Amino acid sequence: MWRRLVLLAMWPVAAAGLIAATPSRAAEVTPHPLLEKARARIQGVLAIQMPKAQVAVVGNRLTAEYHVRAYQLYPASAGGDFPEQPVPRRGPGKDGLLLTLELGPVPSGDVDPPIVPHEAYTPYWQTVVDRYRLRDRPEALSLTLLAGSRVSTQLLDTLRRAVMADIPPAPLEWKHPALRKAGTRLEALLWDKYPDARLRATPKGLYVEFRVRTFQVHGRYLTGEIQPEAHLDLGPEADGFLLGVTLQPDPYQGMAVVPQEYHEPYWTTHLNAVPLPATKEHLYLTLSYGSRTDRELIRKLKEAVSGE
Repeated sequence: MWRRLVLLAMWPVAAAGLIAATPSRAAEVTPHPLLEKARARIQGVLAIQMPKAQVAVVGNRLTAEYHVRAYQLYPASAGGDFPEQPVPRRGPGKDGLLLTLELGPVPSGDVDPPIVPHEAYTPYWQTVVDRYRLRDRPEALSLTLLAGSRVSTQLLDTLRRAVMADIPPAPLEWKHPALRKAGTRLEALLWDKYPDARLRATPKGLYVEFRVRTFQVHGRYLTGEIQPEAHLDLGPEADGFLLGVTLQPDPYQGMAVVPQEYHEPYWTTHLNAVPLPATKEHLYLTLSYGSRTDRELIRKLKEAVSGE
């Protein structure tokens, strides 16, 4: 009995302590201004097609969810092996969406994808991954967008633009001299005529895009057969382009003969491997462009990377 009375007597003190601690905890998770702006834009985008979507910001993380459910997945390891037991994972339904935008340190080259943005796929949804370095601090905003098969590509493009809208371009810095030369040439080429082109430095290369959007594409197997299920792919509009360059440490030994151009359903892709003099390294170039993209610009983009 006395123990109960003591505990009851202590409860107001404990409660007061919890209440007093609340402001300090709230101060620790004050949302970053960029995330607050992104939340307002994302809510505006989803208001019509997904009015019941939940958008929240806690500290350095923004989440937007619509028709999300639990799954049991067998994720492959880096070596391609699958675990014996399934791993629980939350993901979107066919018409659902799960978006996360997180502020954190810029990852090192060992863990950063060679080119961002890029797409990945599971049996249940498709994923778009992108990263934006910040100009005013050594950090980056990492975007992960999981979408069901019934979510329109137009909505995904609009969401991606909403995230990018308030992000100031990061300074362009390349440690490797070959990337520095290519980046400087590209910056000079695009500065006047294509001010809306976004040129980015990545830990292993560079990436530039101009008038790109998301497409639903039926890929091909190595046998040449068309895949029955369409997947998301980022590509250029009829007058746009998308260029990715990665620094590779060894001579080119890929399956594709380079230089090579091949036609995809909505654009043309140029592949090339540019050997670097007096080294074993090479620059691997992927350039996709639309049917109305200025051919003189395409030629100059290739020359900017190859140094010709």
